[in-house]
Amino acid sequence: MKHLKLSLFLVLPIIFLYIITNLNSSILTLSFVLTNFFKNLFPYLFMFLIINQLLIKTNLIFLLGYLLQYITYPIFKINAKTSSLILLSLLNGFPSSVVYASIMSKNKKNMKSLQSISLLFFLPSFTFVFYIIKNHI
Repeated sequence: MKHLKLSLFLVLPIIFLYIITNLNSSILTLSFVLTNFFKNLFPYLFMFLIINQLLIKTNLIFLLGYLLQYITYPIFKINAKTSSLILLSLLNGFPSSVVYASIMSKNKKNMKSLQSISLLFFLPSFTFVFYIIKNHI
């Protein structure tokens, strides 16, 4: 922890000095990044966050996980709640998976299955990546 504080103490002033000395290019870079973020990335990200909340709040993800269980349980021994979490992580990506996993972690019985698939939380959403690639072609 000491090394992290020391490195931040040394790196942040250097970055600040670089920004001050190259103010015009820093402003242009920042405006380019923010414009591209809000123009290209944010609309899709916002859409998937809404889909995520609708799936979780309406418990539709539990129904989809229950239906998916008939495929995943004989092959991988994954129950309905865990398969719904896998489906949610593949459809909506990292933030929604963590929100749903925190809801599931309140029940201690789910902890072992959550730990076994925790690496899937960091997979990017296939649909999100598809829309981003489609937007730039």
